[in-house]
Amino acid sequence: MTEEIKPISWQQLKDFCNSLPAEELNKPVIWSGEEAGGEIISVERVEEDYVQTDYGCEPASVQEYEEGDEHYPVVWAKGTPVLYSY
Repeated sequence: MTEEIKPISWQQLKDFCNSLPAEELNKPVIWSGEEAGGEIISVERVEEDYVQTDYGCEPASVQEYEEGDEHYPVVWAKGTPVLYSY
């Protein structure tokens, strides 16, 4: 049986960061995935809801809907912290 992989919480990330030795704290934050990796270049709390469109995550305020159109689902609510990479 395969164990379900769950994302970590911000609390878990904070606890991990707080446990790092001082010499690690000035090094770049890196991430690694199955087929890619890189460095985190910024972090912010989004100032509005973001929705998942056919083009990726975009601010809800830039979406234009016609009468009767189904709205895209909100994937990041206003205030959600987000890490960005390149």
